[in-house]
Amino acid sequence: MKLKLILVLIISLSIFSRFYRFPELFHWTLDQDYWAYLPFNIATAYHFQLIGGHIAGTGLYSGPSFIYLMAIPAKIFSGNPLGFGYTVAAVGVLGTILVYRIGRDMFGKTAGIFSAIIHSGSF
Repeated sequence: MKLKLILVLIISLSIFSRFYRFPELFHWTLDQDYWAYLPFNIATAYHFQLIGGHIAGTGLYSGPSFIYLMAIPAKIFSGNPLGFGYTVAAVGVLGTILVYRIGRDMFGKTAGIFSAIIHSGSF
């Protein structure tokens, strides 16, 4: 019972640290605009990418898996940039749960709890 209460508090901290005043603190630049344009093209069936976007002007291109995964929130939120941010924040909360479980399985409950606390405050 005590462990469940601690986990609920850790997950609550993770949710709070990622979603509190999110629209006010959300940062959007030209680089994010380019990376949001690619999944929006897939979500609207305008153009399907076969390669990913360029990597920092190196002439190299990433794989398209990130773009296809981000096409889902692009479709759900109609391309609204906050939708991408909310999706990434929700994945971060799920990451806190995974960090606890992996830490617990590999090193014990105490290590899982401490690693989840550190992850929950690291947004």
